[in-house]
Amino acid sequence: MSIVRIRMRTLAAGPEGVLLSGETYEIDERIAAPLITGGYAERIGASEPGDVETAQLPEGETAAAPKRPRKPRPPRP
Repeated sequence: MSIVRIRMRTLAAGPEGVLLSGETYEIDERIAAPLITGGYAERIGASEPGDVETAQLPEGETAAAPKRPRKPRPPRP
């Protein structure tokens, strides 16, 4: 899967979502190719793997909710 950066020249809508005119998007090349060929978008450049933005959480902080203790089951008859 190759990611391509494009700028839309027109509005496009479909099962993959809505792409607004004048906006820049990073999308899969299989979706971008027909848009570029048809003149609906222009290629800006391919994204490099190093372009991914990441965030660092402070030490000891997590996004997971704390586990709740289990409720005891009533005895079976």
